[in-house]
Amino acid sequence: MKRNLFLLLLLLSFSCNENGSETDLVDLAFGDAIEKIDDISTSWQETLKELEAEIADQVDETIRGPLTDLVQTSIASAGIEFRCNYSFLRTGIKKDLTRLRNKWRAKIGLPQFTIEKTPEICHIIPNAIKPEDQELIGVGFDLVKEDLDFILISNDGSRRNIDNYVTLQSNYQFTILFGGPNGLPFAPAHQKIIIECVACATVKVISEIPFNIPPAIQEFGTLYGGQEGVAFTDEPDIEKVKKISALRIRHSNFINALAVAWEEYGDPADTSRYKWSVYRGGSGGVDTIISLDWDEYLTGYALRAGARIDQIKFKTNKREIGPFGGGGGQSYFDWNAGNIVGFYGRAGAYQADQFLYALGIIVRK
Repeated sequence: MKRNLFLLLLLLSFSCNENGSETDLVDLAFGDAIEKIDDISTSWQETLKELEAEIADQVDETIRGPLTDLVQTSIASAGIEFRCNYSFLRTGIKKDLTRLRNKWRAKIGLPQFTIEKTPEICHIIPNAIKPEDQELIGVGFDLVKEDLDFILISNDGSRRNIDNYVTLQSNYQFTILFGGPNGLPFAPAHQKIIIECVACATVKVISEIPFNIPPAIQEFGTLYGGQEGVAFTDEPDIEKVKKISALRIRHSNFINALAVAWEEYGDPADTSRYKWSVYRGGSGGVDTIISLDWDEYLTGYALRAGARIDQIKFKTNKREIGPFGGGGGQSYFDWNAGNIVGFYGRAGAYQADQFLYALGIIVRK
């Protein structure tokens, strides 16, 4: 009887502050929940829900709100527990609960628990990045954006921060976008992405994801047209150039001249990535410029040619462009050539009486 009375008095002494309100019971509830999460036989989801219900009326919104967020985000990330071992996710939840417990203890004047920042990643999907991939998903715990640097490493050893392509859905999951207007552009020179913990006692790499980009080759198609003019080849640097981004055609009853603009790999907002070739051919005819969308590629062509290029028409993965020029010459076409990245042929000087005399395509395979 005396022992039970002593325990009751001890419990009451922990449950009141100077205002007589219940406070340390909240701290005890946090501690009990953290211990339960360590127990493999318990459901951590139920433990979090029970804690939320138990202290909801005893804490203010600065504690209640983050706890509710933790319950929702951790349960929404439950699939992680199947990708990582059970202790991996539970360790992260315990750390988040301890942070909230510290926040509460600061309010009531109790000492803080030490929490070491040790972000961990246990699973990456996919485990190697291919050109067709649109996103990468990583799961783990303690994934706070301010504590991490996402770095792109190129074959020459250069480093580039790519944090702006990263979204953290919670402390347990992040996504990196690839391609498109908002994603990280691909380049053959990309070697890997590393993730560094910059908030750890010493900066360390916590994950490396390699790129799996097959080597590209560029093939020359058949040359059509005549023998006049001077030979030219506008073949892009395979390591730098992504695609043709614009065409410039001078045309009359023939194709007077042709030029292309190339888009280099890099930041889509960097206008210096777009570079024009020189005009191949004469200065006569009407000048027409056709710009391609960010996700549009030249994939096929049709032309008419005899002693010179009489007519030209292009096909992209989105539309047909042209025709330009007249109806003379013989017809040649390949609507499924591939990614056309350049041209070669024969052309006159940039004068009114000169033309594009022969043309062939350069295709990237």
